[in-house]
Amino acid sequence: MNNVQANVFQPEKKRRHRDGYGEGDYTLFKTAAASDFVKEPDPIAVLGTVNKITFDTEEEKEWLALKVTKDDVKSNFDDLKVLGKGDFKALLKWRLALREEVCDAIFFRRFTLVKKSKTVRSRCKEEGR
Repeated sequence: MNNVQANVFQPEKKRRHRDGYGEGDYTLFKTAAASDFVKEPDPIAVLGTVNKITFDTEEEKEWLALKVTKDDVKSNFDDLKVLGKGDFKALLKWRLALREEVCDAIFFRRFTLVKKSKTVRSRCKEEGR
């Protein structure tokens, strides 16, 4: 388990680190796009390094209107540094549900008359969606 995963799933008592800022990185408040979180192969790293996840593009705003996006998930994205282990798990479950829903939507756009099968799901997984 790397350091970012430890920060998210096993928070420790606050220790003072007097290392200063990272090389060339002088910002304290960091944001990431929701699409970065959804498409990233390591979503835990995104959750552990940013303070807020934003929904700026039209596609991301459509995600907010989906059934899988509950109000608590929306509010959790506003300030990631105050969340607990259960909240992070809920965000990861939302990410998986969204990826599955987006993959299904792409499938139905491409093949409207074809019945969904396991091979199509595997293609979506291979494409990273």
